[in-house]
Amino acid sequence: MENRAAKMKLPEHNNTQLDFIALFSNTLTQYQALFPSVFATAFLGIFSAGLISSINSEGEASVLSGELIFLAAIIPATISEAAVIALVSIIRKGASSSISNAYFFVFLLAPRLLIPSILLAIFVRVFQVATIEIPFLIFLVLPMLLFIVARTALYVPVVLLENPRTPTSVISLINPVFRSNALVKGKTLKTLGYLAPSLLVAGILPLLISGAVESAGINQVGILLAVSISSALIQPYVFILSLLIYEKYAAAETESTELDLSEI
Repeated sequence: MENRAAKMKLPEHNNTQLDFIALFSNTLTQYQALFPSVFATAFLGIFSAGLISSINSEGEASVLSGELIFLAAIIPATISEAAVIALVSIIRKGASSSISNAYFFVFLLAPRLLIPSILLAIFVRVFQVATIEIPFLIFLVLPMLLFIVARTALYVPVVLLENPRTPTSVISLINPVFRSNALVKGKTLKTLGYLAPSLLVAGILPLLISGAVESAGINQVGILLAVSISSALIQPYVFILSLLIYEKYAAAETESTELDLSEI
C-alpha cells in the first residue's frame, strides 16, 4: 500500500527551541499530515498483538504459557511502533516510502528492537506481580516504573536513527537503552511531562472503549477491533512525540558538544 503522503514536505521545525506547547503542536501537525499511513501501520501491529493476547483468554493456559503469550504480544506491538517512527522519519527527509518499506526496514533491525522491549516487559511484569501480591509495594514500584519509562522512552528512535546496523555482541543489543538513558539524564521529569498526557489517553481510551463495546453485548472479535482502532488512533501520536523528543535532546547534545569544542 503506497503512502499518499510519501512525497509530502512536512513543516520544518527547530528542535533545539521547541517548548512544551510547540512540541505538542508540531507532533499533532505531523500526525495529521500522515494520519492514514501511521494509523494503518499502527493498526497492523496492535491488532496482531491483540490476536496473540486473545489466545490466553480463550483457553486454559498455564501461568507459564500465559506469560509467554504476553511476551509474544510485545513483538508486533514493538515492531509497529518502530515502523511508524521509521515511516515518519523517512518521509520527513523528503524520501518516498510506504508502509511495507517501513516494516521491511524495521524487520532488519528486529533483534535490536525486540531484546530491550522484551527485557523491559519482563521487568514491568515482575513489578506488576509484586504489587498484586504485596499491594503497599506500589508506593515504591510506581516511582521506579515512571523513572524507567522516562529513561528508556527514546530507545526505539535511537535504534532507527543512530547508525542502525547488525549487532556484533549481546551487549550491543541493549546499547540503545543506555543511549536513551544518557539522552534523558537530567531531563527525567521533563520527559515524563512531555509523555504523560498522551500515554494516559493511550492507556485509558482503549479500556473505556472495550468496556462500552462489551456492555453492548458485542462479541470478542468486535471488542478486539474496537480496541485496536482506538489504540491505533492514539498511539501514532505518542510514537511521533517520542521521535521529536529524541531529535530535541540529540540536537541539544550536539550543540553542547560544539560549544565545548569551541572553547578549547
